[in-house]
Amino acid sequence: MINCDGCADGLLRSCVSGAEIRDILWHCHNSLYGGHYNGERTTTKVLQSGFYWPNLFKDAYEHCKRCDKCQRTGTISKRHELPLQNILEVEVFDCWGIDFIGPLPSFLGMNTFLWQLITFQNGWRLVLCRKLMPKLS
Repeated sequence: MINCDGCADGLLRSCVSGAEIRDILWHCHNSLYGGHYNGERTTTKVLQSGFYWPNLFKDAYEHCKRCDKCQRTGTISKRHELPLQNILEVEVFDCWGIDFIGPLPSFLGMNTFLWQLITFQNGWRLVLCRKLMPKLS
């Protein structure tokens, strides 16, 4: 290990090489301390730990790209997601909602049943009121 002062922030860090790089990247990405974050966050953790090497950013990005756990549980990037398709509705009265409400409490001969029809395309409603509805057997 050699102390180097070539970092942009002017802090002294230990320069590492060889097998130490893999161990440091593993601890800053795969361990509980690392948390399997992206290459930029892993690079920040390496720098905060006091280490530096010339290809740090490239190596951290490649390490995260090859991480098996990140590949299995990672989110879909914008580049790989499928385009959204609009749902086409052909005619205005193709899709209906029907509600049957009743029996309602009767009060002075008022209607006790409601039958409501709604078209989902334009919100048009039809409400039919009945005093009595025959029983279906």
